Amino acid sequence: MKTHVRIFSLSVICALAGSLAPLATAQVPALDIDTESSMVQHAPPATGPIVVNWPFKKHGGAANLTVNSDGTYVFSGQSTERKPNKDFDIALGLKSSTGAIILFHFIGDAASGAQWSKQGQSDILKDDFSLFAGKIDWTAEYHFAESAAGKRAEYEAREKKREELRKAEEDAKRRKDDKLLAEKKAEREKLKEEELAQAQQQAQQHRSGGSSVISTIGDVCSGISSVAGAVGGAVSAIASIF
Repeated sequence: MKTHVRIFSLSVICALAGSLAPLATAQVPALDIDTESSMVQHAPPATGPIVVNWPFKKHGGAANLTVNSDGTYVFSGQSTERKPNKDFDIALGLKSSTGAIILFHFIGDAASGAQWSKQGQSDILKDDFSLFAGKIDWTAEYHFAESAAGKRAEYEAREKKREELRKAEEDAKRRKDDKLLAEKKAEREKLKEEELAQAQQQAQQHRSGGSSVISTIGDVCSGISSVAGAVGGAVSAIASIF
């Protein structure tokens, strides 16, 4: 029963992709975006950690993803391209054998190049590691877009709040403080609801203009259903899992 519930939760993420896509990416005219995409890539089953490496061709840099069987992961990389007043926006989708994709995302100032390393642990990746490691399928894209300092600051504030809540929950678990743990979980759910509502509003406002790496990967997944039948949502959906 646990496996069925977990697979369902992964598939449900697909439904969130369209509404959440614009959450953390600047909406700009297509001509103002410098983009590079990777077609859906396939690799043999992992005999240890899942490892994905994507060297950029159009610009200097690369993206790397490592997922361990205990659900811990590191999404890191760098872009050496310096673009003042631009944001570097990258997303990498890892497909499971059920057809769902978990999305890893980063956005940051590209004025001096970009470098990132996002670490965490996911119960989904831990419980269903074999579904992702059995045959490694992934796709990715990045682009440079006009920076949106306000949106970025808002996103970073949410990430900071989420990290604070995560640490508070861990502390409550260590102290066996069930009341505090329940309070922090409630705050996390409220944060998730606020993000979803904001993302839906932004999606409505920008439905006819701009693009994002997240929505593009969503299009790839829907267009190549036999390879990647479901997308792992946007930053808020995935970050709430991670």
